[in-house]
Amino acid sequence: MGANIPEELMSFISDQAGRDGYRIVNVSGKSGRSFYLEIVLDKKDAAITLDECTDFNRKVSFWIEEGNAGSQDYAVDVCSPGLDRELKSDSEFKWAEGKLVEVKLHEPVETGNVVVGKLLGREENGDIDIETEDTKTIAVESSNAAKVKLKPEL
Repeated sequence: MGANIPEELMSFISDQAGRDGYRIVNVSGKSGRSFYLEIVLDKKDAAITLDECTDFNRKVSFWIEEGNAGSQDYAVDVCSPGLDRELKSDSEFKWAEGKLVEVKLHEPVETGNVVVGKLLGREENGDIDIETEDTKTIAVESSNAAKVKLKPEL
């Protein structure tokens, strides 16, 4: 999380998210003519609203405009994780623990080409532990996981 992002900016984002009661799902940055910063936030017991994302965006943008992040131009995007977000980074997997996920596989296992269940965690080697509906734990090898995403609960 935040590999290309200045340490002072990451610290501000982390501190501000904590003060506002948000959880950071992921922070990523891309360099080009300007630096594009994407901040994905959530709340513990409810979904983050568009107004809350807009307010957080203003706070980060104001901090940057005050000269706290150097002279490079920045574009800031603050958003929610979405109902069916694909999980890629360690921070996203950590955030999604306990949530319902769908894992599409390269090679089928006993449940087929897709494993659906509660995400128990991601191991250091990248393997993914899932608890299925019948409370069976399945360890999906990282090399066999084509895509892991949240599965909306209706």
